[in-house]
Amino acid sequence: MNFYIIRTAESDRRFIYASGYGPLSEPMNFLSPQDLENKVEFWKVNQREPGIITGERGSKWPDFLRNGGSPPLMFVSQRIVESLHNSGIPIARSTPMPIAKIKAKNIKDKPAPEYSVVEALPGIEMDYEASGISIDSEGKPIIPRTIQPIPWKLKSSTWTGLDLFGWPRIPKRPDEVLICTDRVVELAKRDGWTNVKFESIAAV
Repeated sequence: MNFYIIRTAESDRRFIYASGYGPLSEPMNFLSPQDLENKVEFWKVNQREPGIITGERGSKWPDFLRNGGSPPLMFVSQRIVESLHNSGIPIARSTPMPIAKIKAKNIKDKPAPEYSVVEALPGIEMDYEASGISIDSEGKPIIPRTIQPIPWKLKSSTWTGLDLFGWPRIPKRPDEVLICTDRVVELAKRDGWTNVKFESIAAV
């Protein structure tokens, strides 16, 4: 079985991107407690309307909208949510993210998709030893501070069979960093998902 991290493609500069977003009135469960605290402190100083703020360039709305003010890394169009649902591929939670401000002049007259933050259920564990990550006395990973990418490796024996699942950051909690199988890659090709790429991730 092959596994992939879902990313925004970022290669077609015609696609709009998000420079950040403002606080929602509903719970933002896609943020960890620490990330939420950091965002709230930021919004106290930088007041914003609820929802997505686009960047200044771009002329097309993508299915996968890169978020420069992550987390989350991206916003996903309703078309993708429906594509997954119609194929029987479950997601854990979808939090609607409205458009608060459009800065790009070339996109203002084009209707925007409905975007949301998509989270997927846990579906696999990380093999920290194979990834070169030390474990503390409580069995928790000690993530090094480095500018070099960590060669993450998944533990294939723990895969639950899900075709879409979250990054194994916190056990039993959905996550917005999405990992998928070949089935989702084929679905993306079939339905013409835009501004998305699939980066292979090793499993041992």
